[in-house]
Amino acid sequence: MNRLFLQLFISSILLLVIYPLKGQDSISISASLDSVEVIAAKLNSSLRGNLSRTIKWDMTMMSELPKILGNADPMHYAQLLPGVQTCSEYDSGLRIQGCDDSHNMIAISGVPVYNVSHLMGFFSIFNSSHYKEMNFEKNAYSSVFENRLGGYINMEITNSIPQKTGGEFSIGPLSSQGTIKLRFNEKSALIVSARAAYLNFLYGGWLKMDENDIKYDFSDYNFSYIYKPNKENRILIDFYSGSDNAKLNDRIYQTDLKSKWGNMLAGLHWDYKSDMFSMKHKIYYTSYENNFDLKFENMKFQLPSSIYDYGYSGVFRIGYFSFGGEVIMHNISPQYPQKESFLKDDFYESLEQVSEEYSCFVNYEKIFIDYLKFNIGVRGTYYKIDDESFKSYDPVLSLGYENENLGYLKLQYSTKHQYLFKSGFKNMGFPAEFWHSSTRDYKPQHSDSYSLSYDHKLFSGRYGLSIELYYKKLYNQLEYKGDLLDMFYTEYNLDTYLLKGKGENYGINIMLNKRIGKLTGWLSYSYGRAFRRFNHPDYKKKYPANHERIHELSGVVGYKFSEKWDATITSVIASGTPFTAPAHFYMINNSMIAEYGEHNANRLRPYFRSDISVNYTFINKENLNCGFNLSLYNFSSFSNDINYRMKIYNDSFAYKPLRFTLKVLPSLNFYCKF
Repeated sequence: MNRLFLQLFISSILLLVIYPLKGQDSISISASLDSVEVIAAKLNSSLRGNLSRTIKWDMTMMSELPKILGNADPMHYAQLLPGVQTCSEYDSGLRIQGCDDSHNMIAISGVPVYNVSHLMGFFSIFNSSHYKEMNFEKNAYSSVFENRLGGYINMEITNSIPQKTGGEFSIGPLSSQGTIKLRFNEKSALIVSARAAYLNFLYGGWLKMDENDIKYDFSDYNFSYIYKPNKENRILIDFYSGSDNAKLNDRIYQTDLKSKWGNMLAGLHWDYKSDMFSMKHKIYYTSYENNFDLKFENMKFQLPSSIYDYGYSGVFRIGYFSFGGEVIMHNISPQYPQKESFLKDDFYESLEQVSEEYSCFVNYEKIFIDYLKFNIGVRGTYYKIDDESFKSYDPVLSLGYENENLGYLKLQYSTKHQYLFKSGFKNMGFPAEFWHSSTRDYKPQHSDSYSLSYDHKLFSGRYGLSIELYYKKLYNQLEYKGDLLDMFYTEYNLDTYLLKGKGENYGINIMLNKRIGKLTGWLSYSYGRAFRRFNHPDYKKKYPANHERIHELSGVVGYKFSEKWDATITSVIASGTPFTAPAHFYMINNSMIAEYGEHNANRLRPYFRSDISVNYTFINKENLNCGFNLSLYNFSSFSNDINYRMKIYNDSFAYKPLRFTLKVLPSLNFYCKF
């Protein structure tokens, strides 16, 4: 059966590439003015941009993509873009150009969010109906962007006042969500969104992890007030709050797991724009808290952690120059275990890290002789924690050449620093990771990045071709090598679980995008290597990073049959990720002890998944749009490996892959826009 669906995937991709460019493949809009006729083709794809520019994803068209349990998630579909790591079912992170997900800046209206995962990585905290678009930068080659080594993903609130009061809602088997846009007058509006889950009501008998039942619920709330006193100014008051609660009972290990995590964000924004001058100011608060609670045999174990930020940012633009500054106050509580057992209790005090981050930047961007685009900038940062301080000066440089017939060629270089680390257990389905600051022992991360990209429009703009080469050197990298069971039986010391070293990423990304016609979508291929070298006597070689997938082929194909019917198929085939396999097992005092072999010397099976979505709109009027969506997640029924784990069966043990129990996740939801 898997071969059948693989053939279907390949056939869909071929259909995308060779679909004939007939007259009905575009929509023409014409007008007559003094015998001059203007004809333009309508762009039907929700994806704008290419690999050398900012990719913009229109959130109003997210409903055309396959939904996971009734939710169309922007972060999930960002994984289908070239150069972005495909993740397993229990991991929603974005690994961009070989970097870790913690290297990315993920934000709401420019305010950072420190965890965006819902439901074991199936989708994120972003309710797409609340936002205008998602801006996606694979590598932020501008000094304006924050201190991160990876990509930049920003969920944008609309700049305009709605023409009328309206909204939309969706009711599905997992959750219900809704957005209301209230127009007060021509100067102000309020956008309110809410989403709540009732997962176990319908999916309780299906949702399992390695045959163990999962109890789960979550909620999201958004509040955005927009005030535009005139065409030059905009005031935005933005608020987000979200929380997750998960429980897992493992009958074999007699383990009860509870995990609670959540984000809160509040921001005040003032934007001003005129013909010659513009500025953007924001004052914000953002926080993330996580509490991991585990009962194992006669032990009770907790792993609390948190991060709170207070910040200000100002960006000014005059002519070709952009300049400004940023101030962030970090208050971080890294992971500090609390252990109770029949032998003894271990309570570790919270190691509170209070730090200050000051940055200023200047950027110059100009187009010479109509086809040569030049950008140069520098960002300076002063970071202070306790009696330790760090300074950095990060230059950026890009040169672009554009010709209507030949396309657009862009060469880029940047140096970046990052002062926050994220460590902890991965691939668990529940976020057990935590943030911690640069210190005397953990120097700030930094990178040197190079890229060469080429973009070209084909067949009068109906198709777009993008090619990108990249190379990155990473310094002061950390990799977490701890095991949850180690914390039960050994004294906790964060230093013993962290490997320090360097990284090297390189690869090529190719994307063919069809933007016009009834049939739209894209096909992408990525080849990427991500290596790490550690300063440890037991790790003497160069090793692949935990998230490395060498080859990835992904495709999105959408077809609009009529005003009432449309369908979309997404597919991905990718190499398996590395993992470290145990060499020996021991049973000591009824406790399993593992002795591991060479680091990341093994790989999981290749990853394959296809999703399908069908929309039927039975009411399609100017002010009312209602219909049903049928989606099948992993309709190819392929069981993908997540990781390997040890299990005990009747006084014997086995080492086997952990896989998501459900092969296919169906969803039928009702939607309405008014």
